[in-house]
Amino acid sequence: MPDEKAVENTESDNEESSETSTILSSKQEDPATDTSKEDLAKTEEPKAPETYDLVVPEGVTLPEGKLDEIASYAKERGLSQEVAQDLVARDVAAVAAHEQYLQQNMETKSAEWTKELKDDPEFGGANFEVNCNKAQAAVTRLATPELREFLRGPVGNMPAVVKFFKRLNDVIAEDTILTQQVKVKPQPKSAADRFYSKVKE
Repeated sequence: MPDEKAVENTESDNEESSETSTILSSKQEDPATDTSKEDLAKTEEPKAPETYDLVVPEGVTLPEGKLDEIASYAKERGLSQEVAQDLVARDVAAVAAHEQYLQQNMETKSAEWTKELKDDPEFGGANFEVNCNKAQAAVTRLATPELREFLRGPVGNMPAVVKFFKRLNDVIAEDTILTQQVKVKPQPKSAADRFYSKVKE
């Protein structure tokens, strides 16, 4: 009579053999869980540095203390050097866009101011060029170099500013005419002057 244990072992071996006898029934390792140490190292996020070396492109100026603010923000959140530099690039782009907007806005406003002066019933029309020359003459005569440089910008077309210098030139011209018209009369000599003049003779 066959040994019962031997029969059981044989049946068990047959079952295991049948379980792994086909490709589809064989046990396969999940590729997602088969991750080597090298792959894990690649997927690890870069660590935050001790200090950040943040660079601003040449010719661009950020508000004072902005780089320190970004570095502090990145440090608190454990951001890498690369991510922190991306934050700087984002702020640089925002500043550039804002400056471009201001420049375009001022250029548009300057053109509107020029048209307003040309259409002004007193300043503009046929008198526009003449009045502009008067305003420029006052600037040349009275304005400091710093003010003249400032007036070369869009504000130099602001109607209130242009009209002010034109009126200033008119006042100067009126004072010059009055001064030329007034003749200084000689003062009569005092008795002492007359006496000493005779003594000298």
